[in-house]
Amino acid sequence: MKKNKINKKKRGIIYISIIAIIICISVIIRFNYNKEGRFNSKKIVAKMLTSNIEYGPLKFQDSIYFPSKFKFSDELNSNPVGTVEPKNMNFIIYLFMNHEIVTDKTDSSNTHIKTLGDDSRFYSKAEFLENANLVNEAFEKYSRFALCGINAEEMEDIQIDKDILIKLEERYGEIKYNKEDFAKANKIYYIYANYLNTQDAEFIGCIMDYQGNLYYGNLSNKIDKSLADLINKLIY
Repeated sequence: MKKNKINKKKRGIIYISIIAIIICISVIIRFNYNKEGRFNSKKIVAKMLTSNIEYGPLKFQDSIYFPSKFKFSDELNSNPVGTVEPKNMNFIIYLFMNHEIVTDKTDSSNTHIKTLGDDSRFYSKAEFLENANLVNEAFEKYSRFALCGINAEEMEDIQIDKDILIKLEERYGEIKYNKEDFAKANKIYYIYANYLNTQDAEFIGCIMDYQGNLYYGNLSNKIDKSLADLINKLIY
């Protein structure tokens, strides 16, 4: 008799849980329908290239952008253009995603963009950030640099000597980033100056770990053994 009561109680909890889930899904779907009864199709205009929201790049209008300190000259002139697709998309994420892309109306080239939502931040085009003058200014201004946001689970920053970064910049210069490389790399180390404040951190570049070798910026720039040995001592 007691066992039957326990089973009934368990069944009751299961039924209530199922009903609660159905109600939640119904509410979500209801709010994703417009007045005409059609499903609101989110206009996806950008895509995250990695699962790392804090430091990872996104692709927008055929350009790659990295989180940066650069902001709009006048945020009142901003213009929402669509949403950002996460790295691993599914239906539930699609329903809940609210990362909106905002552009600067006064900048037709969209050098800088902003995301709105749970993780609001500014991004800048890679080719803008790769300007040699910007990188040299960062080397002159700051003494501390770090490898940041190794992956989505490990957010620990690893300090790296400025001399190593100067040698990497001298060897490889301005980098052309390829979106395919971010999918292939086993690990990605994003290099930032002023890294203790992510909103004001200055992007320097990134190091990719792929099949046991290290690359600077893309998988064509294999880091030579002497520099790779110095970096490996930091990351392993």
